[in-house]
Amino acid sequence: MAIHKYFSKRRAFAILVLVALLMTYADAMAQAPQFRFPIAEDTGKILLGIANFIGRLGIPVVTFFFILSGFLFVTAQGNAEKLKKARLVFIWTLVGTAIIVGAQPIAKMVINLAEKF
Repeated sequence: MAIHKYFSKRRAFAILVLVALLMTYADAMAQAPQFRFPIAEDTGKILLGIANFIGRLGIPVVTFFFILSGFLFVTAQGNAEKLKKARLVFIWTLVGTAIIVGAQPIAKMVINLAEKF
């Protein structure tokens, strides 16, 4: 017998089990004196190393794609499809630049946030 048209006994049981598990987890966390986020200095150094690598590798790649998008704009010669493609390459180059430039500050922010917990 279904409780509701879209809500069966099986789903109700699954929800009850999920709520019970969450309550058990919350109770266990309440008993812990302090919970520290498991991040070590080495993890932070690795994360910063990856961010530095992305910056060093990404800057020449971004430069290449800026030159490529400029070349595509020049060779489009008013063709709407080629202009659309050149604009798309330019926009995604800007997005990639934002990611590459923001990699190190984002890594530092994640490390600082993890150290606060």
